[in-house]
Amino acid sequence: MCWRTDLAAMPRYGRRNLTRAAGPEMPTHPEKPPDQSRIVAFLAKESQVPLADVARIYEAERAELALGARVTKYLHIFAIRNAQEILRKQSADPQGT
Repeated sequence: MCWRTDLAAMPRYGRRNLTRAAGPEMPTHPEKPPDQSRIVAFLAKESQVPLADVARIYEAERAELALGARVTKYLHIFAIRNAQEILRKQSADPQGT
């Protein structure tokens, strides 16, 4: 069975859903980059680690992820996750041994 849609054969009420709706188009919003200072502040508060240390860890993780990335829109999400893991390991092993 072919699922081809023949608009002439369809009742008038069925055609309306297949054609473009009249009215204003959805506005396109430019992508806002993530606010890295807020991300770092959140991670520092969460882990009880100084801002400078968290910023260094977060930036290093983000830079490492960006090296081979084709799509960079969601890098901050993975950088946050990686930084949280590093900070958790540091808090579990404060001597660094």
